[in-house]
Amino acid sequence: MLFFLIAFFTAKEETLLGLLTQDQLADLAEEFPDGFFDELERESIATAVNSIAYLAYDIYQLFRYTLHMEVPNRMPEAVGEGD
Repeated sequence: MLFFLIAFFTAKEETLLGLLTQDQLADLAEEFPDGFFDELERESIATAVNSIAYLAYDIYQLFRYTLHMEVPNRMPEAVGEGD
């Protein structure tokens, strides 16, 4: 779940707009000045969903890589163990 949350915060505006229905986009546009979204090219819903899925997967892979990074062996005497 966290991976999707991070994906939503890192996605492009065009991707996020692609996830909205026409009605949701119209409601959103009412909240902003005229022409605010004119320069953005909205992705199709299928492309937007795929983009979010790819972002979430990349974040998941980065998390897995971070967990499995090789950590130098701890020496017991260096951390006060083995006395």
